[in-house]
Amino acid sequence: MICIQHKYALTPNEGIWRHFQQFHKGIPEATRAAIKAFAKSVLVKGPDEVLMPLIEMSPVKGLEVWKDGFKCFHSSCQGYVCGTQRQMENHCRMVHEWTKKEEIQWRRQAVQTFFKGMQRMF
Repeated sequence: MICIQHKYALTPNEGIWRHFQQFHKGIPEATRAAIKAFAKSVLVKGPDEVLMPLIEMSPVKGLEVWKDGFKCFHSSCQGYVCGTQRQMENHCRMVHEWTKKEEIQWRRQAVQTFFKGMQRMF
Protein backbone atom coordinates (compact mmCIF):
# COMPACT_ATOMS: atom_id res chain seq x y z
CA MET A 1 0.00 0.00 0.00
CA ILE A 2 1.36 3.38 -1.04
CA CYS A 3 0.50 6.68 0.61
CA ILE A 4 0.10 8.92 -2.44
CA GLN A 5 0.41 12.09 -0.36
CA HIS A 6 3.75 11.04 1.19
CA LYS A 7 4.98 9.04 -1.84
CA TYR A 8 6.15 5.88 -0.04
CA ALA A 9 4.86 2.42 0.82
CA LEU A 10 3.40 1.70 4.23
CA THR A 11 4.66 -1.18 6.32
CA PRO A 12 2.06 -3.92 6.91
CA ASN A 13 -0.34 -4.27 9.83
CA GLU A 14 0.20 -1.74 12.61
CA GLY A 15 2.52 0.35 10.40
CA ILE A 16 -0.44 1.27 8.22
CA TRP A 17 -2.59 2.13 11.22
CA ARG A 18 0.19 4.20 12.86
CA HIS A 19 0.77 6.11 9.62
CA PHE A 20 -2.88 7.16 9.43
CA GLN A 21 -3.00 8.05 13.14
CA GLN A 22 0.16 10.16 12.89
CA PHE A 23 -0.18 11.86 9.50
CA HIS A 24 -3.85 11.72 8.52
CA LYS A 25 -5.76 12.68 11.66
CA GLY A 26 -8.22 14.64 9.52
CA ILE A 27 -9.55 11.44 7.99
CA PRO A 28 -12.56 10.24 10.01
CA GLU A 29 -11.98 7.30 12.35
CA ALA A 30 -14.51 5.15 10.45
CA THR A 31 -12.66 5.73 7.16
CA ARG A 32 -9.32 4.88 8.76
CA ALA A 33 -10.85 1.68 10.16
CA ALA A 34 -12.13 0.78 6.68
CA ILE A 35 -8.64 1.34 5.25
CA LYS A 36 -7.14 -0.87 7.98
CA ALA A 37 -9.73 -3.59 7.23
CA PHE A 38 -8.94 -3.37 3.52
CA ALA A 39 -5.20 -3.66 4.24
CA LYS A 40 -5.87 -6.87 6.19
CA SER A 41 -7.79 -8.31 3.21
CA VAL A 42 -4.91 -7.94 0.73
CA LEU A 43 -1.33 -9.16 0.75
CA VAL A 44 0.80 -6.20 1.88
CA LYS A 45 4.54 -6.87 1.73
CA GLY A 46 7.02 -5.44 4.21
CA PRO A 47 10.57 -4.23 3.60
CA ASP A 48 12.07 -7.71 4.12
CA GLU A 49 9.69 -9.24 1.58
CA VAL A 50 9.90 -6.79 -1.34
CA LEU A 51 12.31 -7.99 -4.01
CA MET A 52 14.30 -5.71 -6.28
CA PRO A 53 13.21 -6.07 -9.92
CA LEU A 54 15.80 -7.86 -12.07
CA ILE A 55 15.01 -5.73 -15.10
CA GLU A 56 14.57 -1.99 -15.48
CA MET A 57 10.94 -1.04 -15.25
CA SER A 58 8.80 2.05 -15.56
CA PRO A 59 8.47 4.06 -12.36
CA VAL A 60 5.89 2.80 -9.86
CA LYS A 61 3.02 5.26 -9.83
CA GLY A 62 2.70 7.05 -6.50
CA LEU A 63 6.30 6.55 -5.34
CA GLU A 64 8.79 9.41 -5.28
CA VAL A 65 11.40 9.40 -8.05
CA TRP A 66 14.94 10.31 -6.96
CA LYS A 67 16.40 11.88 -10.12
CA ASP A 68 19.97 11.92 -8.80
CA GLY A 69 20.37 8.24 -7.95
CA PHE A 70 23.07 5.84 -9.14
CA LYS A 71 23.25 2.45 -10.86
CA CYS A 72 26.24 0.08 -10.84
CA PHE A 73 27.29 -1.24 -14.24
CA HIS A 74 30.13 -3.54 -13.15
CA SER A 75 30.07 -6.70 -15.29
CA SER A 76 29.42 -8.98 -12.31
CA CYS A 77 26.72 -6.80 -10.76
CA GLN A 78 23.02 -7.57 -10.70
CA GLY A 79 22.08 -3.91 -11.23
CA TYR A 80 22.53 -2.43 -7.75
CA VAL A 81 20.97 1.04 -7.41
CA CYS A 82 21.13 3.56 -4.58
CA GLY A 83 20.44 7.18 -3.71
CA THR A 84 23.89 8.64 -3.04
CA GLN A 85 27.39 8.48 -4.50
CA ARG A 86 28.77 7.52 -1.08
CA GLN A 87 26.47 4.46 -0.97
CA MET A 88 27.60 3.53 -4.49
CA GLU A 89 31.29 3.91 -3.63
CA ASN A 90 30.77 1.67 -0.57
CA HIS A 91 28.97 -0.92 -2.71
CA CYS A 92 31.70 -0.95 -5.36
CA ARG A 93 34.48 -1.07 -2.76
CA MET A 94 32.91 -3.93 -0.78
CA VAL A 95 31.41 -6.00 -3.60
CA HIS A 96 33.73 -5.32 -6.54
CA GLU A 97 36.95 -4.40 -4.66
CA TRP A 98 36.95 -1.04 -6.42
CA THR A 99 39.46 1.65 -5.40
CA LYS A 100 39.39 5.39 -6.09
CA LYS A 101 42.37 4.92 -8.44
CA GLU A 102 40.13 2.99 -10.85
CA GLU A 103 37.50 4.36 -13.20
CA ILE A 104 34.02 4.69 -11.76
CA GLN A 105 31.73 1.70 -12.30
CA TRP A 106 28.40 3.48 -12.00
CA ARG A 107 26.25 6.07 -13.69
CA ARG A 108 23.61 8.53 -12.61
CA GLN A 109 20.09 7.21 -12.90
CA ALA A 110 16.67 8.03 -11.54
CA VAL A 111 15.68 5.53 -8.83
CA GLN A 112 12.75 4.84 -6.52
CA THR A 113 12.32 3.42 -3.08
CA PHE A 114 9.22 1.81 -1.62
CA PHE A 115 9.93 2.55 2.02
CA LYS A 116 11.11 5.51 4.07
CA GLY A 117 13.64 5.86 6.88
CA MET A 118 15.65 2.87 8.13
CA GLN A 119 13.65 0.56 5.84
CA ARG A 120 14.59 2.51 2.71
CA MET A 121 15.99 0.52 -0.17
CA PHE A 122 16.44 1.65 -3.75
